[in-house]
Amino acid sequence: MAARARRVPLITPVPTFVRAPLGEEARLFQNICPHSGGPLTASPIPPLSRDGDHLVCQTHGALFRIRDGLCVAGPCLGARLTPWSGEPDRTEASR
Repeated sequence: MAARARRVPLITPVPTFVRAPLGEEARLFQNICPHSGGPLTASPIPPLSRDGDHLVCQTHGALFRIRDGLCVAGPCLGARLTPWSGEPDRTEASR
């Protein structure tokens, strides 16, 4: 009898915040998409729009202005990302 392969889910830690570049500074937001309540991205450095002015949600493609977290396109239009209020953990910030 042949052995059956079993799929094992790959578990990777999801960061609690995302870092977005804004000129010489960076903005930190909680890694929660206001549309789904799930993570905005699996990386602390999320994908940016081509112009570099917006964060892009990896699930639904919503665009969030980096300067204030406002959703300007996508299923959560008008909602905002929540600013990160704590100090980032050094290990998490370096990922």
